[in-house]
Amino acid sequence: MPIILKTLDFLLNPVVKYVGSKRFQMQEIATDVLITPDWAEFPIEPPVKIKKKVQHISLGIECYRDNHQKFYKIKSSDTILNAEIQIIDSFGNLYELRNTGMFGGFDKDNLDRQTASSLLFSSYPDKLPKDRVYTKIKIRNEQPFLCPRISWIDFDLK
Repeated sequence: MPIILKTLDFLLNPVVKYVGSKRFQMQEIATDVLITPDWAEFPIEPPVKIKKKVQHISLGIECYRDNHQKFYKIKSSDTILNAEIQIIDSFGNLYELRNTGMFGGFDKDNLDRQTASSLLFSSYPDKLPKDRVYTKIKIRNEQPFLCPRISWIDFDLK
């Protein structure tokens, strides 16, 4: 039986990865950066051309939010995450993003608490023009924190 499962895994794993890669692309923008109250600008290399329907900037950081709270907090320090993020296109236009979700779920020991491994920021659907490339992001937060990873996610819902 284990040989059959290993064979199925060997055969299906590349198919799942291929299908997933057609719906989802992620590009790392920066790692291990200090976010402060001052705007920090990060180049997007290579610049992003939108190919799919939904765009997110992901802050890869362990955080939580109790259901009655508006903002997430970093697990290790209780720093409030109320980041402001802007995307800059090749013409110099700025696009404001807003916190639209997270990768995570509910704390199994406290169902009133949401936990996340990444916070997601995006514009309203279809607000970012598709006829240009995006070259930079700007980010700031009232309380300084170290962000392990900032990524651009480009995906389709179907």
